[in-house]
Amino acid sequence: DQFARCSFPPTGGTVATAGEDSTVRLWSAESGAEICALVGHTGTVWSVAWGPNGELASGASDTSVKLWDLANSREQRSWNSHLNAVFAVAWGANGMLASGSWDKTCKIWDPASGAEVLTLRGHSDKVTSVAWGHNGLLASGSMDKTVKIPSFSHHHTTRDDSCSPCRLAATNRKDGGGCARRDGRCEGGGEEAGAGSEGSVQWGRECG
Repeated sequence: DQFARCSFPPTGGTVATAGEDSTVRLWSAESGAEICALVGHTGTVWSVAWGPNGELASGASDTSVKLWDLANSREQRSWNSHLNAVFAVAWGANGMLASGSWDKTCKIWDPASGAEVLTLRGHSDKVTSVAWGHNGLLASGSMDKTVKIPSFSHHHTTRDDSCSPCRLAATNRKDGGGCARRDGRCEGGGEEAGAGSEGSVQWGRECG
């Protein structure tokens, strides 16, 4: 079976891989030996990511996002509210976890409480990547050829109010470029995203 993704923790030493055999596997970076297999997904694991404090999360074609108990090599939490495969997961420095799905949405989770914090809608095709910036902003990329950055309320995204108040950046440029950012603000204006139905946040205008 093929590997779909691999990830190093911040401290190095252990490689996590995501595979078509529905498992997440841990390997010694030094010896190459397999440390353990984490079993719980029921479809191809498309994404695996280490958190800032050594946490490990994964997303799979079974529509779930899982957090793993590495001390006991078992599932710690499972979130199952995506409607299609989860193709990307990423940790923020604030401890929040983001996921991107083929259901065209991104979701943010609070692993400490187990809560689904919010859903981000606006892409018109599968979301294939998510990434947190050091300033607390979240970006997502999609097969609709856009990269989007939402505007968040502080209480939505972080427990320590470190979220940047930037108001929206979204791009639909065919050359794959992104919105320019100067002095911590988004170029091209934009409207602040507001809470939508079912706890979602709507995207604002595009720029570029």
